Amino acid sequence: MGSIMNSFKTGFGLGLGFNLSVVVFMAIGFLFFLPGYILFKKERDAGRKGSTTLIAGVVLMGIGVIIMGGFGFTMLMDGINNI
Repeated sequence: MGSIMNSFKTGFGLGLGFNLSVVVFMAIGFLFFLPGYILFKKERDAGRKGSTTLIAGVVLMGIGVIIMGGFGFTMLMDGINNI
């Protein structure tokens, strides 16, 4: 019986650790994605296509998408199409 309980404890610990690591990577990626999206949106609304700030915003969004594991990919593609 003790062996089964140890297996459950180990499985629970691994599952919790994996889920917490995903949350940490999502938070770090969001810290890159959000400022990039704000820069991109501000420049796009001003009508300045191809500006350095617009491109920097898209690059920050790209870094955030990579760190977040693909979340926000459609917004990134929309940003690339608007350059």
